[in-house]
Amino acid sequence: MKSFGSMLSFTQDGVEIKPSKDVRIYAMGRKRFLQIMKCNTADSGMYTCDAGDAATSCTVEVYERELLVVQGLEDLDIQEDQNAVFVCEISVEDVPGEWYKNGERIQPTSTIKIRQEGTKHFLLMCNVRPEDSGEIKFVARNTESVAYLEVE
Repeated sequence: MKSFGSMLSFTQDGVEIKPSKDVRIYAMGRKRFLQIMKCNTADSGMYTCDAGDAATSCTVEVYERELLVVQGLEDLDIQEDQNAVFVCEISVEDVPGEWYKNGERIQPTSTIKIRQEGTKHFLLMCNVRPEDSGEIKFVARNTESVAYLEVE
């Protein structure tokens, strides 16, 4: 009988897979397992388990979960020197998003804070001025939410 450690290999599209924090390879009795933690689309492909005298293959297709806006942005009408807070909640955790004001990407500064907690994305604009008025947009993958900031 051949040794598990020396002869068995798993490959994805012909490239050998090694154990890592995202991939476990283990045995239970006669069965050999390849476990992928938190699959993503890059994990799609042809997987082969080769034991030297026998091999088996399968095709794996990993699809992105549909991303929806659960809670959209709401328009704000506030006084000068107040703080503007925008919140957008999407249906999938750990998806990065971007914020835009009048079509230009917003970068964090000493008065602009961007935060993400699970599915919720936050934009905080401190001490707003009338020139901060305009369209605020949140974009994640192929979904977006739009609101308007009016500073009086």
